Amino acid sequence: MDKLFKTIDPVCCSSEKMRDKAPDINRHFIEGSLQTPAGDIPRVSSRLDRRDYWGTFLARWGVGRMDYAVDPGLYALGSPDARSPVLVSANYKMSFDEVRKSLPGRSAWILVLDTDGINVWCAAGKGTFGTDELVRRIEATRLKMWSAIATWYCRSWRDREWPLTG
Repeated sequence: MDKLFKTIDPVCCSSEKMRDKAPDINRHFIEGSLQTPAGDIPRVSSRLDRRDYWGTFLARWGVGRMDYAVDPGLYALGSPDARSPVLVSANYKMSFDEVRKSLPGRSAWILVLDTDGINVWCAAGKGTFGTDELVRRIEATRLKMWSAIATWYCRSWRDREWPLTG
């Protein structure tokens, strides 16, 4: 686990996005936390419950759609370690739910980007689900590895180059 996180001074960062507070642990899908050298990381369930399905139903009908989001940051699914994959999601709750529910019984890190509560497809077109936000979020969560699994949308049409490959 020590090799997964950097130890940095959290007040050194000037970007507003990098000073984001830790994800709220009082959400129904949080099942506790995982202790790491960078601090406690919220642990999420891969099982959706009636509140998740009800929230999705309401959002699909436009009720609370613009507020249906999770806090950006790093989440643990199962019992991930330094070798576990880092999956990237938008902070739109439906996108986050699709990632976590597709991995029952698996361990992974879920890195949630701040897309202003917009789904991956639309956020990629808008430029909020892209390389810049991915790099900011990796730095803000103090991940020191660069092997993240993101949908190809992360390289939005607004990006001029893809610095995380090659």
